[in-house]
Amino acid sequence: MLRRLIRPIWRLPRAPKVQSIRHNSTLNEEYLDTKNLPMRWEKMEKEAQEEIIDHLSDLQDESWKKLSPDNKRACYYLAYGEWGPRNKQTMTVPEVVFKLITSGILFIVLGVTAVNYAIDKEKKEQLESGSNQSAAQVT
Repeated sequence: MLRRLIRPIWRLPRAPKVQSIRHNSTLNEEYLDTKNLPMRWEKMEKEAQEEIIDHLSDLQDESWKKLSPDNKRACYYLAYGEWGPRNKQTMTVPEVVFKLITSGILFIVLGVTAVNYAIDKEKKEQLESGSNQSAAQVT
């Protein structure tokens, strides 16, 4: 009985899949090669990266069983790999200099603050002990 209800739903016309068509492509088919993608990704041109992302997103719309292991690894790398905002790049020379200067200024300010706090604490103790002695002399 349930199959009789579900079967007509299966036969409903479906919207055709929209695929991007690229004419006169300037990219070679070798860019769509996803073997060892993490090693090649940073060296690739921006257009090639976008083309691979589009290609893999189109492939992911279909069954994952149809994807090759290299395509699955590439999809995983694009989703979770260290590229873009997750990239752990080393700092450039100007960034290192800026970080050193700001850190130095911060520690100098903290040092001056600590010294001033110690001096103020000593003076406060001297004033309190001096006021206690003068109070004792008055009585």
